[in-house]
Amino acid sequence: MGLLKSRNPKKAAITDPYIPSITDDYLKSLEGKKPSPQLQELCVQKKEVFLTQKTLAQEFNIYTLMYPIFNLNSIKQAEVESLLSLKFNVLAFDRSVVLKSTYEREHHMTLLLMHMFHYLDLIREFHIPEENLFRLIGTLARKYRNVPFHCFYHAFNVTQTMFYFITTCNIKKIFGDSKIEVLAMLVACLIHDTDHPGLNNMFQKKANTKLAQIHATSILENHHLNQGLCILSQPDCDILVNMGEAEQVIFYGYLQKMVMATDLAFHKHILEELEPHKQQIKKEFLKDKPQIDPTQILCVLAICMKCADLSNEIRPGDIAFLWAARVNDEFFQQTDKERALGLPVTPFMDPEKITVAQEQQGFIKGLCKPLYGALAECFPSIDACLQQMNTNLVEWEKRLELTKKPGVKPSSEIKSGFIEEQQTPIESGWNEDQLRPLKQFFAIPLGMVGSKDKKRTKRTNRDSLKEPHGPRLSDTQGSDKSNSKDKTS
Repeated sequence: MGLLKSRNPKKAAITDPYIPSITDDYLKSLEGKKPSPQLQELCVQKKEVFLTQKTLAQEFNIYTLMYPIFNLNSIKQAEVESLLSLKFNVLAFDRSVVLKSTYEREHHMTLLLMHMFHYLDLIREFHIPEENLFRLIGTLARKYRNVPFHCFYHAFNVTQTMFYFITTCNIKKIFGDSKIEVLAMLVACLIHDTDHPGLNNMFQKKANTKLAQIHATSILENHHLNQGLCILSQPDCDILVNMGEAEQVIFYGYLQKMVMATDLAFHKHILEELEPHKQQIKKEFLKDKPQIDPTQILCVLAICMKCADLSNEIRPGDIAFLWAARVNDEFFQQTDKERALGLPVTPFMDPEKITVAQEQQGFIKGLCKPLYGALAECFPSIDACLQQMNTNLVEWEKRLELTKKPGVKPSSEIKSGFIEEQQTPIESGWNEDQLRPLKQFFAIPLGMVGSKDKKRTKRTNRDSLKEPHGPRLSDTQGSDKSNSKDKTS
C-alpha cells in the first residue's frame, strides 16, 4: 500500500484514465478552487464514492503487475495465426467493441506479445519467468505516451513485424541454433521508442530541451534505450534473471546496436556497413546450417531493426494509409508547437506546405525501398514485402495524379494526395469500406488558399489532433525522436 500512499491523489484524480470521470465542476474543486454553494452538497456526496473508486482502480493496476493473472489460452487460434502475417492490424484494437477499455487493450496486446516469446521457444530456452515478462510488457506499455504515432501501438506493430521477419521470412535460420539474437530482436522492438513524446530530434535541438542537453547525438534513441534498460533492470521485470553474465553482455550489446540503429542519422552508415557482407549472408542463409561471423550478425540485426521500424509501407494498403494518417497527425502537432514557441517550422511537417501523397512517395523511394532492397538481397523471402511496398507506392502515385486532373483544385491549394469524395471519386484497388476511414483523414484540404478557408482548415486540423490514440502512456511531458524517420517509421 506504500505505492498507493506515495501517489498524489489530486493529480491521480485528474490524470489517471482508469478513474471514473466526474463533472468538470467537481474536478475544479479538486484542483483547489472553492466549489460554488450549489455544488458543495454534490461534492460531499461524491467524494466518498470517488475516493473509493480511485483507490480500487489504483490498487487494481498495481496489483495486476504485482500479482499477474493471465491466460494465454484465451487468445483465439485465428488471431494467433494472423501474427504470422503482415495483414495483422493492431490499430483495429483502437475501435474494438470487445476491448473497450485501455486496460483491456493493453492486456490483450500483452498476451499476444507473450505468445510470440512462447512461439519462438524463448521462455524455455532462457528460463524466463512468465510473470516477469508480463510485468515488463505492461510497464513498457504504460511508459509509452498517448501520442498519435509513437504510442504503444507502434511498439507492438514493430515487434509483430520483426516476429514476421523471424518466422514467416525465416530470418532466425541465419543465427543457427542460437536464440539470444532472436530474444534481443523482440525486446529491442518493444523498448525502441519508450517514452517518445511525439517531437523529433530536430525539435529537441531547436528547443534545447533537457534531453538535448543530456545527449549530444541520437537524443531520443539514447533516451529510449536508457528508459528501456531502467525497466529491464527492475527485479520484477527482469526477464534475464536466469541468464549467465556472459550472455547478458552479448544481449545488451545487441540491444544497444538495434535501438541506436533506429536513428535516421545512421541510415546511410547501416547500408554501407551491410554492403560488403550481403552476398556472404545470402549464401549462408541458403545453406542447411548457416554460419556468419559476429560482424555480420550485427549487420543483420541493424538492418532488420531499421526495416521493422519503417514497416508501415509493407502492410496492405488500407492499414498502411491508417498509419500514414497517424504520422501526419503527429507531424502537425509538432509544427503547432514549433509555431507556439517561435521555432523554425520543420518543412516536411508543415500542413500548409506539404503534399501528403508526394511526401509518402518520396519517403518510400528514398528510405524504405533502399532498406528493404538491401534486406531482400540477403534474405530472398523478403521479396513479398517489396511487392506490397510497390503496390502502395502506385496507390500514392495515383492520389498524387488526382490533384492534377481537370476540374480538381490545383495542388497548390490541396495539400493532400486524397481528394474530397464530392470533388473527385477515389479510384483504387480497395473497396469503399476500406477507404472510408482513410478519406475521413486525407479529405481535409491542408493549407487552403484564402484566409477564410485557411482559418477553417487550421481549426479542423487542430480539433482532429485532440482525439486520443493508442493505449495509455505516461502522463509526464517530454522529448522526441528522429527527423523524417517518423515519416512512417
